[in-house]
Amino acid sequence: QHSYQPSSHTTTESGDIMKHLSTSVAVMAMLSMKAAAHICMIHPPQRGAALPEELGPGEHICYRRTNYCGGTPPGEPTFTLYGGGHKNRILFQQNLNHFVPSKPGSLDVSIATVADPTDDAQWTVLATYDDFAAHDMVQQTNFPVDVVVPESIHETKHGVMRIRYISHNEGEIDPANNTDSIFYNCADIKIVKEYNGPKLAVAEQTYQGQLASTTSEDTTCMAPKKFEAIGFEKRPSGVVEHHIFYDGDAKKVRWDRSGELYNRGVNVSIRTLALYGEGIPGQPPAAHPQFLYNTHTTDCQLYGADPMYEWGYGAAFNQKLLTLPEPEGMLAFQSHDGLHTFTVQTHTSRQSDGSASTTCLPYREEHPDRGLHFIKVTEVDTFPTTVFAVPSTCKMALSAGQMTAP
Repeated sequence: QHSYQPSSHTTTESGDIMKHLSTSVAVMAMLSMKAAAHICMIHPPQRGAALPEELGPGEHICYRRTNYCGGTPPGEPTFTLYGGGHKNRILFQQNLNHFVPSKPGSLDVSIATVADPTDDAQWTVLATYDDFAAHDMVQQTNFPVDVVVPESIHETKHGVMRIRYISHNEGEIDPANNTDSIFYNCADIKIVKEYNGPKLAVAEQTYQGQLASTTSEDTTCMAPKKFEAIGFEKRPSGVVEHHIFYDGDAKKVRWDRSGELYNRGVNVSIRTLALYGEGIPGQPPAAHPQFLYNTHTTDCQLYGADPMYEWGYGAAFNQKLLTLPEPEGMLAFQSHDGLHTFTVQTHTSRQSDGSASTTCLPYREEHPDRGLHFIKVTEVDTFPTTVFAVPSTCKMALSAGQMTAP
């Protein structure tokens, strides 16, 4: 067994635009039914109905699966972009995470200068971002990012901005011809050129992490087969405590989150519990139960979890190893777009045959919208059966096969 105390506590915070938004799971009504949702536009506002103030995972009004805007018709422009090479801050949310290690996906931002595009050639891609290994499908991540409208595009009275999440997750194909498992969302915009602020050329748009050199692109470090982790996350709404129980052998993961998930001074306590070795009545064999349980209200929702992948870092998870000045025994991995950084502590694990192997324990995560810092991580031999016990209201949802999201 092993535990440690981090020596520093660095945090990341987002702008004022995010203060009313959640970046993690929400409080939900017991056994309620909703369609799946995986990409939401916040700023600019997406087409159609307004997003709820507390945006939870599986939000049905974000579930749009057909080119180019999920069949949602144009409305009036609700957002102004500055054209001609100027920088614009936008905000969207990956509403569920469908990372696939064998074929990592991506998210991209595009614009068209017409309200209802009918051809691929009408779209200009402004930015592309890596999907990342969240190790929890029912997790939300905000992307507050800057995009630059090219010099060649100066103005349009009614255009559209599109966000795509190209997941490559075979379990998320919908409809049948959407074989790359793409999720779409769009916002009506106009583009103007009357702006005297600084320009940011597309070629210059970068994040600090991209400037760091790498050692071996082939480096991968796996976490122990079983570990328990406690950490604290700083987000715009306040501080959230995380408690993770990971059992790779039994294919079970429990992730507790408690604290100011939405608003300062308002505590919420939720748990995700994924049972990757079990099935869901009436669903295909590849569907595994993942519960979202409110420990205060006992409300529970059932999701169909994606197939489990082992907990680890590096090349096998679409990450590069950085040559940053981390203390001895520490490693830092980063997504290739520089948006997600994972610092780990190397550890010696004992295998069942008595041999030793080097593993990596989570130490710190930095994402566009939050920073998660672990204060204690322990490799364990076995977990008590109570750790992964299914609450009674979740058993009811499973028995009924009441799915919230596929």
